Amino acid sequence: MKSKAEISIVVPLYNEAKNLKEFYSELDGVISADGKDYEVIFVNDGSTDDSHKILLDIEENANCVKVLSLKKNIGKAGALELGFKMVSGDKVVIMDCDLQYDPRDIKSLLNKIDEGYDVVSGKRINRADSKRVKLTSWLFRFVVRKLSGLIFSDFFSGLTCFRVSVITHLGIYGNLNRIFSVYAYRAGFKVCEISVNHRIRKYGNSKYNFLSRLRLGLRDLIILFFTVVLTREELYKVGLVGFVKRPLI
Repeated sequence: MKSKAEISIVVPLYNEAKNLKEFYSELDGVISADGKDYEVIFVNDGSTDDSHKILLDIEENANCVKVLSLKKNIGKAGALELGFKMVSGDKVVIMDCDLQYDPRDIKSLLNKIDEGYDVVSGKRINRADSKRVKLTSWLFRFVVRKLSGLIFSDFFSGLTCFRVSVITHLGIYGNLNRIFSVYAYRAGFKVCEISVNHRIRKYGNSKYNFLSRLRLGLRDLIILFFTVVLTREELYKVGLVGFVKRPLI
């Protein structure tokens, strides 16, 4: 393994055994054709299928692959946080491995970074999702726009590229990864989104159902409200009110 790569691709996953070989084969074919010096960091988030075994086989036959397998499931945000600690590249790509994203779109994201952008997010066109998922996404997108001032069409894309210096500066952790572009924008970084393909899932099912998506969305909005919308003085007042109304014991 080379000590430093030009591009680090972080791939969080949970029970994606049926997709992994095809995903990596397609990804490697695309990136290798461009002659990029890259590394792929798979973060296996406590999978209970054969994902770990398949990843070890991929790692054994590819010197650009790193595998981190967690003993228990901690969620995508936590898996990404651990993956970020392993990157050596100056440019980082986050990508889901469910085959719904096209590795050929990575080149377009990297080109925008080379143009001077700090964060480039993939905007899914012709989304291969149910009407219910599209509806909830539209609703939360509308609210996030109003709260943040960032006019994006897709805040929760599974394909994003950014300079490693951005995440070093922001110190993003936990579920803040889900609205990464908002924090980068508010911190003064240059952000944009570009259209990317979104394909129908071939194997397995989404890890999120309607209720889990709703919970995540509501949590994102609460976090966004308290970390972006409220000023420090307003946040102090909210805390003071809570203290005054606290029942005496």
